[in-house]
Amino acid sequence: MDLPWHALSEAHRQWVLEGEPDWVDWGTSWPGVWYGVRRFFDWLEGKSYKMHIRVLLSKYRSYTECPSCGSVRIKPEALLWRLEAGGRRLNIYELSLLPITRATWTASSRCWAGSRRPAIPW
Repeated sequence: MDLPWHALSEAHRQWVLEGEPDWVDWGTSWPGVWYGVRRFFDWLEGKSYKMHIRVLLSKYRSYTECPSCGSVRIKPEALLWRLEAGGRRLNIYELSLLPITRATWTASSRCWAGSRRPAIPW
């Protein structure tokens, strides 16, 4: 309890996060067997219908950017398609960020999939 996290060995860190290996469940193993931080948060997730639990959980969540889509929540395949707008090639996410007043599509607008140009112009 009096050692900082960086001073703990890898085995002790694993024990703190994952608990003891002979853990079974809350009814069988508790009390007496350390459940670990991850199991504690899993248990809290089951109680997330309560407002104070959601507030507590929000303090421990981190929001990291998805490496494959850049956190735009669109499949990578869909992001390959580009439409020409105002001299720029924009994917569907970038198009959705434009104000509606800039949505002036003409028959000369073109569509690209990755680096290939399809035969059908838009």
